[in-house]
Amino acid sequence: MSSNPPPADLTDPSVLKEALDVSGVGVWTWDLATDAVTWSDQSYRIHGMAPGQFALTGTAFFQLVHPADREHMEATVRSALARNALYECEFRILRPGGEVVWVEGRGRGRYAEDGRLLAMIGTIADISAPKRTEQAMQAALEASAAGTFHWDMRSDSLRWDAALDRLFGLRPGEVVQSLAQFVALVHPDDRAGVIARCERCRTEGAAFEMEFRVVRPDGSLRWLYDRGRTFSDSQGRPVTMTGACVDITHRKGTELALRRSETFYRQALESLPGLTFTCGADGAVDYLSEQWQEFTGVPSERLMGDRWPLVLHPDDRAASLAGWQQAVAEGTFYDIEYRIRRHDGEYRWFQARGTPIRDTDGRIASWLGMAVDVHALKETQAALQAAGDRLVRAQRAGGIGVWELDEGTGLAVWSEEVAKLLGVATEKLEAIPTEVWGNALHPDDVPQIEAGLAAAWESGRFHEVYRVVHPDGAMLWLEAEAQVVPVSAGPGRRLAGTIRDVTERQAAEEALRSAARMKDEFLATLAHELRNPLAPLRTGLEILRRGKPGSAPVEQARAMMERQLGHMVRLVDDLLDISRISRGHIEIRHDPVEVGTVVAHAVEGSRQLVESKRHTLELELDTEALWVEGDLTRLAQVVGNLVNNAAKYTAPGGRIRVGSRRRGEQVEIYVADNGSGIDAAVQPRVFDLFMQVEGTRRHSQGGLGVGLALVRRLVELHGGSVTVQSAGIGHGSTFFVTLPQAAAFPRAAIAPAAAADAQAQVAGRRVLVVDDNVDAAETLETMLALAGHATRTAHDGHAAIEVARDFLPDVVFLDIGLPGISGLDVARRFRGDPALAGAFLVALTGWGTEDDKRMCLESGFDLHLTKPVDIAAVERALAGWTGFSVADADRPEEREPAPAAGVVRPLPR
Repeated sequence: MSSNPPPADLTDPSVLKEALDVSGVGVWTWDLATDAVTWSDQSYRIHGMAPGQFALTGTAFFQLVHPADREHMEATVRSALARNALYECEFRILRPGGEVVWVEGRGRGRYAEDGRLLAMIGTIADISAPKRTEQAMQAALEASAAGTFHWDMRSDSLRWDAALDRLFGLRPGEVVQSLAQFVALVHPDDRAGVIARCERCRTEGAAFEMEFRVVRPDGSLRWLYDRGRTFSDSQGRPVTMTGACVDITHRKGTELALRRSETFYRQALESLPGLTFTCGADGAVDYLSEQWQEFTGVPSERLMGDRWPLVLHPDDRAASLAGWQQAVAEGTFYDIEYRIRRHDGEYRWFQARGTPIRDTDGRIASWLGMAVDVHALKETQAALQAAGDRLVRAQRAGGIGVWELDEGTGLAVWSEEVAKLLGVATEKLEAIPTEVWGNALHPDDVPQIEAGLAAAWESGRFHEVYRVVHPDGAMLWLEAEAQVVPVSAGPGRRLAGTIRDVTERQAAEEALRSAARMKDEFLATLAHELRNPLAPLRTGLEILRRGKPGSAPVEQARAMMERQLGHMVRLVDDLLDISRISRGHIEIRHDPVEVGTVVAHAVEGSRQLVESKRHTLELELDTEALWVEGDLTRLAQVVGNLVNNAAKYTAPGGRIRVGSRRRGEQVEIYVADNGSGIDAAVQPRVFDLFMQVEGTRRHSQGGLGVGLALVRRLVELHGGSVTVQSAGIGHGSTFFVTLPQAAAFPRAAIAPAAAADAQAQVAGRRVLVVDDNVDAAETLETMLALAGHATRTAHDGHAAIEVARDFLPDVVFLDIGLPGISGLDVARRFRGDPALAGAFLVALTGWGTEDDKRMCLESGFDLHLTKPVDIAAVERALAGWTGFSVADADRPEEREPAPAAGVVRPLPR
């Protein structure tokens, strides 16, 4: 027996309800008499409501319909009821949450036997999903601009839809009904291909697929893509074709633009000076420009993929590849410098950069990059770096700092040297506020700097010399120079310049200014010192002219004139000595000299001045004979100058002490006085040339300010030193001369007999005096005649030679600076003339340097005397003294030895 269940009773309401639930269709009824509406549970769900949630009436239901569809839906319902027809309508409803749902309503009226309308019954279904599909399909068709066609090959009849009419640009009423009419619309250049393809479809049953152009009636050109399928009859003969046609004009335009763009960029890449490359999304190289092969000499295909590092310098490969792989992995910009081997084997520096190309979704589609030759730039950078390093070293060595000041912000940027020069400790060298460097300025110079900066913004240049004070109190002079330049980025200006330490230069300039002042004072004093003796000399001459020879007034005038003349000679001698020492043209003997002898000579030379001031001079010599190695004349000059100074700057009736003593391995000579004293501030400069203590330059004995300078230089030439001590103005001064001690030497005896013999041989010489100064020549001639000599004079070189040939002199006193031919040339001619060669030639000149003496000897002179000449030196020259030489000419004879040590001998008043 069969156990299959009996079939369901389709009239059973429960079965019907289950079927409706499964189908998703809701059921409704509408009582037209009461306007009451009944919904099934599915109807509630379609409307987004819970069963029983809505009190239903026909009027209320119509309010649930979308406003845009309500009128049409109501009209459709009433029309169906009026015609006793089926009601069918698609419309939108609004759910309680505002959601719009597409539904399809169906219904039919129920009528009484007498034809009266009683109610309406129907269904409602949710059609939102198929509606959306339909709308998408419609949008796709509209977007694709596709049209369909059907071609009957047997009758050559062609039918297509309205979309194809639009594609071909046909006007209303224009109809294409055959293949020939279709082909006529194809672009002339594409017709042959279309016809050939259609013929293959007709004969072989092939499918049709082709892109071609059509010319619309308005002349416009469109690209179409046509695809059709061939259908055959039972015998396999092609009989029909059905297909579709799409407008691809936009796509073809895009493709053409892309091809042109690709061509353009490919040509652009090839024309670039760099080596261009492209890579896939994975970073593998898929294109290298021709320049790669031209530069490297390696075929591009050998460098594709990940083989491109083969042409890099071995030291650069690992880092370059690692950097590229990281950029690809992270999708970041690639920027690196490496060296590429050129075809000749030389490596050159390149800068390689690669950038990712992304698609519309932001994913990396490819990479584009270029390697640019930066070898020259690298060399330039290296040269600039080296130059910069040299500049920094030079700035540090020269103490030069670099700085900038922004006009707008007032902030400064400076180098480490600037901070050191300003004495400012800063952790940073940029954005430095004004007060940081302003606080370092000397308060007296702040207005100067502020005014200089204000002027610089107007003139474009800044140049100031000013002082800064360091935290430890040290003061420096700085020189700052700058010019106004524009800010590198953006508007604004800045001062850019240098700063350097000019403290030593300022000191040197001050010293030069001081020297200039001292020179001016010296010249004024020199004029004064030269005028002072001239007045009494002139008076003395008048006394000699008016007075009786041998009378007391005449003898007093003569003595006075000798003193004044001696003063002028010492003045000039001091100046000449300073000049000789400065030029290194002075010779110092290194003989054993006893200090007592030095003091005796010095005191004797100063006796007249000391006596005239009524001073008491006390000698405090060491009881032991102290010896030094040096030049007796120069050492006596040193001590004499100190004694003269003491006499000058001590009020009449003062006390002067001169002494000597041993100080270890040194010998010390001192000269002390109770005179005007020296201020402590002046003492360090008292030995400077032309230096005079304030208040003495208008003193009657002020001097030229060369005596102490000469003392120091002469002492230093002996390997010694000189110092001064003074308690200040009004407390006197003591000068100390310290010399190296020498071993004891026996006192050399003086042979007076030799001098006497020499004196005896003086008289009776033939003497020629040659000088362009007529007064000087005649006075010397007169003096020589009074001494018993036969004399002649000449006043130029030619006259001297003529007189000499007639006179045949024994001795010739010859000036150097003669008109016509010089004294040096005259001497040479004397030595070249046998009749005159034996004469004793004495150079008598105002030129007294060692070079002058050397030239005299080389020209044939036997002796050199410097004007004004001492009569004793003239007498020695006349005697032809064998122990006398050019170097001895201007030295006074040694006087008596010094008195016994420790003896105090007041000079007579």
